[in-house]
Amino acid sequence: MLEVEIPGHRKLRLTHLVSDYNGTLACDGQLIPGLADLIRQVSRLVEIHIVTADTFGLAKQSLHALPVELAILPPADQDRQKAAYIRRLGASRTVAIGNGRNDLYMLKDAALGI
Repeated sequence: MLEVEIPGHRKLRLTHLVSDYNGTLACDGQLIPGLADLIRQVSRLVEIHIVTADTFGLAKQSLHALPVELAILPPADQDRQKAAYIRRLGASRTVAIGNGRNDLYMLKDAALGI
């Protein structure tokens, strides 16, 4: 568990990290160099989930040796699917990371959106 205290807000107790893949952790489907080690370190604190349409078809190959749960979602309604995913995990205990319009709902619903 990761505890985060944001001044003026309540203390967050986070157990899950949910991230988009391409454009957030990867470029053109390839994991950005140096992130594998960071993912391993962060996985000691929270469960890491990667949610993606896997546009380039490389997410499974790029992430196979890492301690992450990979969810490849159908391309339709990605924004709603990603939000539903974090709600199933427990949005109040989840930090979400994304960079696109299809990440908006999960970023809004998560305890912490980046």
